[in-house]
Amino acid sequence: MKFAPTLERVAHAPSYARSLAIVSAAVRATGELYAKQTVSELRYAAGSVRAVYFETASSDERLRELCSRLSDNADELYRTLDSMLQDSRRYLDLLAASTRRNGSGGYSWTKVGDISLTFRRDHAGRPTLARDYRNVYRRAWYLAKDEIIVGGVGKFFIDMENFRSWPGAYQAASAEELWFEHELFVLNVLRDHVRVCTRFFVAIELKLEGRCDRRRRCELQTLLMARTVASVNQSPWLSLDVGRNAVELVVRYPEIGPCAGTGSSGHRSESGTSDSRPPIFRIGRFTPFVA
Repeated sequence: MKFAPTLERVAHAPSYARSLAIVSAAVRATGELYAKQTVSELRYAAGSVRAVYFETASSDERLRELCSRLSDNADELYRTLDSMLQDSRRYLDLLAASTRRNGSGGYSWTKVGDISLTFRRDHAGRPTLARDYRNVYRRAWYLAKDEIIVGGVGKFFIDMENFRSWPGAYQAASAEELWFEHELFVLNVLRDHVRVCTRFFVAIELKLEGRCDRRRRCELQTLLMARTVASVNQSPWLSLDVGRNAVELVVRYPEIGPCAGTGSSGHRSESGTSDSRPPIFRIGRFTPFVA
């Protein structure tokens, strides 16, 4: 990793200079200024790998090469893998804890990644992208493109300009739209993020053992999913169950409680009004991973 110090003297564009003037005018003349060394950006050197590369790797040799770029130390590799698995709970915890009602009667929640691209409707108002993502295109890219694994250090999420609750938050006009968005994000985490972790696990196996056949790969995915379930179920807001035919996640939202008007992922009473139970997101059971 390289930390680049901020330049103290540099020629800026006029528009940037005007912005600096506005910010400077807001600083009190008697206020204390930051005088220590500053950092403007974080760059990653050759010993780093974007997590999405483990999904797009076209061969076992490529997986082995990616793993070799990170570390030759088995303990470091396994610690990084464990941290990536723990991220499944962190992502879902954030979904539950950051969701709240906004001033317009809808909901907002912290933006992580770019799963919002699948929220878009086609020209006829149909959620075609979401349908294709659920059933056809399994893409970890929405999260994994912004996950950087740094050798000897661990994994970082780097799209931090959107890691805030407002104004860069995801927005939902109704509870039904909220469940629609959350179901896709849950799918991105539990199906696609876990698949990237499995690919990383396979890469470690290839590097350390020299081989990893189909049966072993299925064993690795089963093991990682079990560890993911155990991690997620430590959350006070989440309950995850992996059955024979489906994966079921119950989410409780501490900031909003019961919501009116749930969609297909939530509960609706026979009278047509929503009840107070938390939504349940059901997604199809993952097929065994095969490279």
